[in-house]
Amino acid sequence: MARGISPRDRRSQVHVCIWVILGLCIALVTICLAYDRFFKT
Repeated sequence: MARGISPRDRRSQVHVCIWVILGLCIALVTICLAYDRFFKT
């Protein structure tokens, strides 16, 4: 495997990281909303 990281690989890696963080944030918000809805009857 090539040792040097090409700019395109680097950018796609950053893109994946951003999507993962976005997904986690959305999941957290969804869990918080569901928690409020189910436990504040």
